[in-house]
Amino acid sequence: MRFAIYDASSGGNLVWPTWALHDYEKHDEVSVSNGLFNVLLGSQEQPLSADHFDSSDRYLQIWVCQTAGAGCTSTVAPPR
Repeated sequence: MRFAIYDASSGGNLVWPTWALHDYEKHDEVSVSNGLFNVLLGSQEQPLSADHFDSSDRYLQIWVCQTAGAGCTSTVAPPR
């Protein structure tokens, strides 16, 4: 799985990660059970901090890849 945070649901600016090797954080071999999973964002590349968040909405983009680096599908989660 890959994760990134943007400031808009489409066409927005990348908020996190901003100094990582990629414009996403990659988590290999994420266990999924009944559609639920748990990852610690900021544990692989760039830590998350209060600097990444203000009173503006943030959008989490998630890529699900069946095989590392190939066959990824993407979705953007709206703010809650």
